[in-house]
Amino acid sequence: LNKKTKCLTVPNFIKDTKDTKDIEREKQIISVGRLSAEKGFDRLLLIWEKFLVNNEGYILKIVGDGQEKENLIRLARSLDISDSVVFTGFLSNDEVIEEIRKSKIYVMTSLQEALPMVLIESISKGTPIVAYDVRVGPRAIIEDGYNGFLVKENDIKTFVEKLDFLLKENDVYSTMSKNAITSANRYSEKNLKDIWFEILN
Repeated sequence: LNKKTKCLTVPNFIKDTKDTKDIEREKQIISVGRLSAEKGFDRLLLIWEKFLVNNEGYILKIVGDGQEKENLIRLARSLDISDSVVFTGFLSNDEVIEEIRKSKIYVMTSLQEALPMVLIESISKGTPIVAYDVRVGPRAIIEDGYNGFLVKENDIKTFVEKLDFLLKENDVYSTMSKNAITSANRYSEKNLKDIWFEILN
């Protein structure tokens, strides 16, 4: 309701927005974050169970640690998907970036977010994103159909369909990967410095 205060959000920058290294993608889908309830990894495991029906041989790599780890391991076991889910535990930032680089898709099923740096890092590596369209966060980075897909919250069927589509349509995947790198340029150090100089001057 405040119509007087002008607000401008300036995100953090990433140093490397130009990825010229040849990328050898593995049959791997990745998600990174604290293993806590609000990150919704239980929802991701339910998606993964459905995804595997028509996509054998893929690995879901969940990077991070937290209080829900044992519960998630038990859930994976109860869904009979343990063989295709890898819980890496904590990894360094460089290791995370490398895992994102070699993954086909980044997935996010959080219940809430702010402005996730990991999504910016993902598009900078040309890794398209499929994410639930929660109130804040993913929509600020993902342009639906351009560098990833936004899915209505808790719509498991559509989430799986978007994963299937990206993995089966090579031309679409290639275009979306290139678009992801292009869209990451807005988070370059130079672009964000220019915004700050404009504000401060």
